[in-house]
Amino acid sequence: MDFDPTAYLRVDASGGLGASASGASFATSTGDILEVASFGPGVFRLRIGPNTRPDYGLVLGRAQRCDVAQPAQGVWSFTNGGATLELRGGPLSIRLLIDGRPILTSITDEHFRGFTRLPVIGRARQGQQWVAAVALASGEALYGLGEQFGPLNKRGQIVISQVEDALGVNTGLAYKNAPFCWSPGSGRGAWGIFVNTPGRVAHGVGYPGWSHRSYAVIVEDEALDWFLIAGRDPAQILERYTLLTGRASDVPLWGLGLWVSKAYYRTPEEAIAVAAKLRARRIPCDVLTLDGRAAWDTHTRFDFRWDPQRYRDPAAALNKMKEHALRVCVWEYPYVSIHSPLFSELAAKRHLLTTTTGEPYVMRWDTAPGTSPFGDVLTPLPESGIVDFTNPSAYAWWRDAHKALFAAGVDVIKSDFGEHVPDDAVAFNGDRGRRLHNVYPLLYNRCVFEATRKFAGDRNGPPMVWGRAGWTGSQRYPIGRDSPRAYAAGSHGA
Repeated sequence: MDFDPTAYLRVDASGGLGASASGASFATSTGDILEVASFGPGVFRLRIGPNTRPDYGLVLGRAQRCDVAQPAQGVWSFTNGGATLELRGGPLSIRLLIDGRPILTSITDEHFRGFTRLPVIGRARQGQQWVAAVALASGEALYGLGEQFGPLNKRGQIVISQVEDALGVNTGLAYKNAPFCWSPGSGRGAWGIFVNTPGRVAHGVGYPGWSHRSYAVIVEDEALDWFLIAGRDPAQILERYTLLTGRASDVPLWGLGLWVSKAYYRTPEEAIAVAAKLRARRIPCDVLTLDGRAAWDTHTRFDFRWDPQRYRDPAAALNKMKEHALRVCVWEYPYVSIHSPLFSELAAKRHLLTTTTGEPYVMRWDTAPGTSPFGDVLTPLPESGIVDFTNPSAYAWWRDAHKALFAAGVDVIKSDFGEHVPDDAVAFNGDRGRRLHNVYPLLYNRCVFEATRKFAGDRNGPPMVWGRAGWTGSQRYPIGRDSPRAYAAGSHGA
C-alpha cells in the first residue's frame, strides 16, 4: 500500500486557546482546533477536525479533571493518575510518560533533510482523511487490531480495520475489527492507541514501505480522534480501554458450552432426532442451532416468520427439542427479502436504507458460479432491503419484532451477516454507507441483544447474542463466537 506524505498538510499547534479542568485547546497551522483532554488515569484524547457527523457512542467514558501545566514556552503537560501527556507546538511533537518515564513519542524517523518521514499529525489536502504517526523502538512489538489471522505481533504489517465478509482465515479480511492496538513497550511501561471512528483505518506497523521505525494510521473521517493510553503493563492498558469503550456483561454458563449445528436441518423432526441422539450418546452439549434455511422460507427470509410448510406449530417443535435439555438458537439477518410483505411495510415506514433518490436500497447478491460466496453448500439470499438501525423507529420496531420468537421458545439469536452495507447507501441519520459500514454490526447486535434482554427475561440467565461481525464496542453485547470457516487444505488443515 503506497503512502505519499506530501498529500498531507503537516499540523503544528501554533498557540494555546485556553485550558479547562480536563485539558486545553490549540490553534493549528491548518486552521483546525486541536483539543486535548484527559479521560481518566492514563487516558488522553487528542481530537482535531470538524464535528458534524453522527457520533455512534463508541466512547462511553467522559472527560475528567487533570493537572494542566505549561512548564516552558510552547510546551504543555497534562497529568492524571501518574501518567503525563506532553505536547510541543511547533514543530508538533508528543510524549507519553508514566511515573516520569517516557513510554511513547511521536514519530522520530527523519528524512535526511531533517523533517520526519511521516507527519506527526497530517490532514489530507483533498478529501476527508488524516494521518498520525508515533515512534517504535527497535524490536518493539504491537498487538491487537481485532480479529486478525496473521501473526499476533503486527510489526512489519499493513492491517486494515474494515468489517468484511472474510470467507476464510487466510487473508487480511476480518469480520471483527477494532482500531485499537497495544504494546508491552520496551521495559518502562505499556501503551495503547485507540482511533475513535466508524471509518476505515489503515495501520502501518513498522511497515517497510512507510517506516520501519514508526506506527502510522490513515483514518477516513472528517476528524482525527485518537486516544493515547499509558499503563504499567498490558493488563492495565486493556482495563483502561474497556473502561473507555465498554465492558462485556456476564454470560450464562450454558453459553460457554458446546453448540451443535448443521447445514442444515431440513425438517424439525430431523433436528429433534439429532437432539435425542446427542443425549443417547451422552455427548455434552448445551445449544442446538437452526440456521437460516432450517427455520425460514429461503424465498422470503428474513421476516420473523417460520416456514409454514415445516413449522406449522413452532412452539411445539421447539419444545420437543428442548425436552432433551438443550437451548435453541435461530439465525437471523438484518436483510428483508423483496418477496416478503415485510419489505413493502418497512419501506413505507422508511425503516430501510435508501438510495440517493430515496428509494429502498436493494442489495443483490453475487450468484455467479465462479465468484458467488454461497457455492453448492449454501443457499443465496434473495434480493433484499437493509434495515436502517440509525432510525430510532426502525430500531425499536426490529427489536420488538423478536417478541414472538422468544415466546415460541427461542433462547438465543445468531445475528448473521451485517458486513454488507454499500458505500452509496443513505441512512436516516444522514451518513452514507461508507461511514456507516463498520459500525452497522454494532447497532445490529445491540438491537438483538436488547431484544433478548427484553423478551427472554431471566429464564436463561444473562442475555447474550451470537454475533458474527463487530467493531469498537461490540464487546458490550457478548458473545461474538462466529469465526470464518477454516478449510482443511494442505498444511492449513485443522
